[in-house]
Amino acid sequence: MQSVNSSYSNFGAGIIGCFVETGDGKNFNDSITQNLFSPLQIEAAYSGTLFSSPDDIWRNRAVKGKGEIQSSMKRKKIAVLMASIDREYQQDFVMGLSAAAEQMNTDICVFNCQGHTNVAITTNDDGESAIFDLPERGNFDGIISLRETLADEISRRKVEQVLYGFQGKPHVSIDVPTHGAVSILFDDTISVRKLTDHMIQEHGARDIVYVSGPKRQLVAMNRLNACREAMARQGLELREENIFDGEWIQRKGREIALKLLERENGLPDAVICGNDDMAFGVIEQLHEKRIEVPDDLAVTGFDALREAVTRGMTTVCRPIDRAARKALEILIHWIDAGTPEKWDVTMPTIPI
Repeated sequence: MQSVNSSYSNFGAGIIGCFVETGDGKNFNDSITQNLFSPLQIEAAYSGTLFSSPDDIWRNRAVKGKGEIQSSMKRKKIAVLMASIDREYQQDFVMGLSAAAEQMNTDICVFNCQGHTNVAITTNDDGESAIFDLPERGNFDGIISLRETLADEISRRKVEQVLYGFQGKPHVSIDVPTHGAVSILFDDTISVRKLTDHMIQEHGARDIVYVSGPKRQLVAMNRLNACREAMARQGLELREENIFDGEWIQRKGREIALKLLERENGLPDAVICGNDDMAFGVIEQLHEKRIEVPDDLAVTGFDALREAVTRGMTTVCRPIDRAARKALEILIHWIDAGTPEKWDVTMPTIPI
């Protein structure tokens, strides 16, 4: 196998490996401390080692003694494919998975690329996607994919290639319905409808702007369509000129807020955002122009990030940590029983 510039870190607590592309030249230990542990206020002892493939992990563990090898062989090994582990939503998934893996005597290898939607980090899509050359079918008992976290088409294609090679292996897909995999979905549409109804009925909103995630992503379109349908039931139309692509990021939220300030017909009654990061950008830009939220304009988010909850922003709680546990439970049962109990799992979301 061709060597790829990647790093492996033994996190313990069930996660034995986290592969993170280091094409940006940053020291892995410093990067993981800054982007993962510090935001979560975790003090952790860990070590980072350079490997060229997951095979090196098992060989590295083997030198620790025959007894430990035999114990390790009984543990199930699960691969996780995702992007942007520095973001809070993905961190919550990994932390939930770590806690579950520790209890279920399971090893987790996380293969993460740094998606370009995080504007704080400059990335090279070709270099980033090389991380997905590492997972090999024979090394893992099952796989979890979070394809909606992947920002660029190159990484998305690479992950599809990995999943093709894993066909027949137990697979849990988060957010993306997939043939041959158990799909864990969220009832986002119900919560967005409730949120929209609240803006119309309680705040008297009629002129509503929607800030969406990328149109190529199913999750983003489901939330947008839910807002459109809720408005239609109230006899209102979500006009195309009131729909903006915020790409899930705060910077775009700020840019969209500037466009709203330039509207000839003045500010809208409400801005409904597809996630909290975009809502933060809208709110901060409006605040700089001395427009207060929610007094002058109502703005909502989605995902219930800790900052959103602390600010008291209207948002929606998506239990991604519980989804991580559920994904692992499904895989363990599938591996042991030979078949999953059901192919689709829908988890509730809660407006807060």
